[in-house]
Order: sequence, then C-alpha cells, then structure tokens
Amino acid sequence: MKKYFLPIALLLLLAGSASYAWMGAGQMAGSVPAEEGSTCSGNYGNAVTTDAGYTGTTADRLYLQKITIDCTGTATWNGRLRYFNTDILEGVFAIYSDNAGVPYLRLWYSSPWYNAGNTSAQSISMATSTELEAGDYWVGLSVESASRYYYSAATGGTSWLVITGDNFPTPPADLTGIGAASEVNNEVWLSF
Repeated sequence: MKKYFLPIALLLLLAGSASYAWMGAGQMAGSVPAEEGSTCSGNYGNAVTTDAGYTGTTADRLYLQKITIDCTGTATWNGRLRYFNTDILEGVFAIYSDNAGVPYLRLWYSSPWYNAGNTSAQSISMATSTELEAGDYWVGLSVESASRYYYSAATGGTSWLVITGDNFPTPPADLTGIGAASEVNNEVWLSF
C-alpha cells in the first residue's frame, strides 16, 4: 500500500495543477470581471451646468432623466432649477428603477422643497436615504406649479415625461404603461 501512495499522490497533484493552470489560462483570455461591491464616488448623469435652455415645467408632471451607475452607494440628488421660491412653487425630487429602458417603480422621493426668495437658476442638492446598486435609474422631479428645469442640450439625452394628475406631493409609485420618451438632456445627476 505504501509503495502506491507516493505515485498516486503525485499523479493527483499533477492533475490538479494542470486543471488549475487550464482554468487560469481561460480567465486570462477572457475579460476580467468587475470588482463586486465597488463603492460609488463622483457624479453620474448630466452634471454639465451650461444651461443651454430650459423646460417650462407645469403642475402635475413628472420629469425624469435616465442615469446609469456602475457601483453601489447612497446618492445625493442634484439638478438645475428656477422659480422654486415660495411654498406654492414647490418641487419633489424622485428616483425610479428601470424596466427594459423605461421608468418603473419609485424608489425614493423627497419632501416638498422650495428656496424662499430665490428666483434665479440654481443647482439644488438633496440627500437621499436609498442605497443604489449598479444599474439604470430614472431621476427627476415633480412640480406643484410652473417653474424651469434646465438642460444642457435639447437632444441627445434619454428623458421621460409623465402626466401624473393631481397627486402632488406624492409621485406615482408605479409608472408601468404611462409617460412618453424625450431626448432632452436635463441637468440632473447623482453624486456619491
């Protein structure tokens, strides 16, 4: 029995090494997988604040922009807005999941917000409480009354407009089958 142990052990060791070398060569030939659980850092979305124009927003509308992130983290909502200056001119910020390229379920929305006395264009930031994983999201706002939502280009973006009905300040929970696509590239982004 002892005389067969060493050759059998050596044979098993060589077979295991060959198998390991073959698996390693296969991984080197293919793409390297992304590191799981990478933490977000920086801005995702359209953080350009050139204000090429604006969308005149009206009540009972939800304006969303598609944003893709490749990491995990709790985001801060950011956008360029104007005329959110009294408590009757409020906005609610929102984040929705994506389903096959269209907005789907509401993940987060803010309390109504306004900036007393300020009528100029301004960059707004609002911390969220929702951890997002890598994927596509729809980020935007719902407004109580007429205001302005700035964009860096009238085309080239992936945005969505939903006529929500009289539901301010609570954006719809599910956007299945409602809304329409647009190419406006709204100045809205997530920062981590």
